Amino acid sequence: MVPLRRERTRREIAFYVEWYNAHRPHSALGVRTTDEVYNGLPPACEKPRLEPRARWPAESRCAAPQPPMDRDGPHEAHVEVSFLGGRRHLPIVSLRRAA
Repeated sequence: MVPLRRERTRREIAFYVEWYNAHRPHSALGVRTTDEVYNGLPPACEKPRLEPRARWPAESRCAAPQPPMDRDGPHEAHVEVSFLGGRRHLPIVSLRRAA
């Protein structure tokens, strides 16, 4: 997993730095990525949540933080897992509304 050539090592470090800054939320930063902190953006986990249950009360609590429910629901959602640069140790997990 550790390349021995200098250029390949630099490329692997660049992939890791990109993943660490742009895709990995940090609890010490209020569940924001370092890019969100640097650019003054709110954490992605505070966006309105998708609710797949048709009669689930909008006021019900969920895991912290407590984002508001998307009122256009219910929604079918898909979890997508990709890997930065094809590296299995650099996962990018996203939740998408189904079409």
